[in-house]
Amino acid sequence: MTGARATRSASAALVAAGLIDEAAARRAEGAARASGAPLVAVLHQLALADDNLVAQTLAAHFSVPRAMPADMPALAVEVPGLSVNFLRRKRVLPLGWSGKSLIVGVVDPEDSEGLAALSFSAACAAEPRLLSYSEWTDAFARLYGAEDIASAQAASQARSIAAPWADDTDRVRDSADAAPAVRLVDALLERAINDGASDIHIEPLPDRVRIRLRIDGDLRIVQEEPAFLAAPIAARIKILADMDVANRRAPQDGRTSLAAKGRPVDVRISSVPSTYGETIALRLLRRDPALLDLAGLGFSTPLLALFQHVLSLRRGLFLVTGPTGSGKTTTLYAMLERLRAHNLKILSIEDPVEYFFSDITQTQVNEDAGLSFATALRSFLRQDPDVILVGEIRDAETARIAVQAALTGHLVLATLHTVDAPGAVARLVDMGVDRYLVSATLAGVVSQRLVRKLCTQCKRGRTPSAAELALIGEQAPDAMRQIYEAPGCAKCRDKGYLGRLAIGEGFLNSEAVSEAMLDPNAAALQRLLARAGYVPLMADAARLVAAGETSLAEFRALSVA
Repeated sequence: MTGARATRSASAALVAAGLIDEAAARRAEGAARASGAPLVAVLHQLALADDNLVAQTLAAHFSVPRAMPADMPALAVEVPGLSVNFLRRKRVLPLGWSGKSLIVGVVDPEDSEGLAALSFSAACAAEPRLLSYSEWTDAFARLYGAEDIASAQAASQARSIAAPWADDTDRVRDSADAAPAVRLVDALLERAINDGASDIHIEPLPDRVRIRLRIDGDLRIVQEEPAFLAAPIAARIKILADMDVANRRAPQDGRTSLAAKGRPVDVRISSVPSTYGETIALRLLRRDPALLDLAGLGFSTPLLALFQHVLSLRRGLFLVTGPTGSGKTTTLYAMLERLRAHNLKILSIEDPVEYFFSDITQTQVNEDAGLSFATALRSFLRQDPDVILVGEIRDAETARIAVQAALTGHLVLATLHTVDAPGAVARLVDMGVDRYLVSATLAGVVSQRLVRKLCTQCKRGRTPSAAELALIGEQAPDAMRQIYEAPGCAKCRDKGYLGRLAIGEGFLNSEAVSEAMLDPNAAALQRLLARAGYVPLMADAARLVAAGETSLAEFRALSVA
């Protein structure tokens, strides 16, 4: 079965499995017919379904075994008479030999041409193993590399670096026939998503283009490219984000949505002119529901109870504090995710909007148009909101309006830059909010940081020395008999860490706390919280060290930060 019937058969199987609906199936079928690309490639490029789930469904439907990780070869398997370009065009991959048969990875279970060609060239039977589109892409790049960039330079300069994706067909065809810089950017985005990177930095230097990824807070060089590709790479990225390609002398900001493993990813882009070209920074914002699970962020049980109490309130100001990059916005988004189920009118003002909710009114700060945090907040109060999210309280006017909104019967969630949770009180007062208003409206504060999570595959426990226990000091839990380290393995790419967890300290308002806030001496609030069993940030970090979730090195880095 080939052509339209084969495509329809595959899409019908995916509809029956609930991976796509009928409208998405028709959209993908049309793009596949017009572009000549396999249906799985179209689904990947249009981010209509998860690659792995597509492969599992088609493998079961067409009775084609799935390729396992052990099937992937360490080196390219040579088949006489077949070029790399043919393998790339047909999206097949020789995996190795099994007796007298050649094992072949395929992404399209009904494309017999590539399988037949491999069988003919190898002079033996060819047995298919189904690969997801992402698995094929990653393995092909690892085994055969990208196309020869140097030889394609003239061609890439002679034609457009990339055309905007006017429709689905153009988008799929653009991916198949892309110039070197286009392929490089697409492969880089795919790698960044696979590696769990939060940011991509593309930095032109005198003799090369340096590309770095920020993974679990650390910036790592992952590849370097010839210097002549700096401009084409920048052009490709700016076109994707609808930025001004011709303007290379002024900073620009943009955003776009791309597909990675068949899933949409929001990308926030910043370009800044530098001595050797434009430096590009991309922030990857994955639309992953797991990132909005408040219970999965790493907070202690008492802090989760604190959050739950705040979510039950319908008035007051709740602050999440900490330095830049400490996960404050993610925490607020996780709170919104829970509030969405309560049929509330929720408005947010952010700079920028990092995660889009379909049923929440989200507004982007635009200073050029006169839309600031303060002006948006004033307008929000006329919209009959139940909950207001303020991306950041930056100035006195925003602070005063946020407090006024909390005072008049709204739940206001906001971030603020302070060193610790009690410091939020003094910070609001310094910004011009009357102390009695802070005491009356502040529902609670959480201050948080992020620590790297030890790889569960390679972490090992050992008995801590006296010096190490002394380093933790009074923060060490009584039951701390082991600390954990991870030497690194294939799963964590020899880093020893995989992912990050939130730690924090916080308090809720009460009659006693409210009275202590009225005292200009900050020590009064500190003493009251200490008597009430307040758990400071470093004690929460020690909890994760004792539990084997993070390392003593992370504790030490946090203590000097």
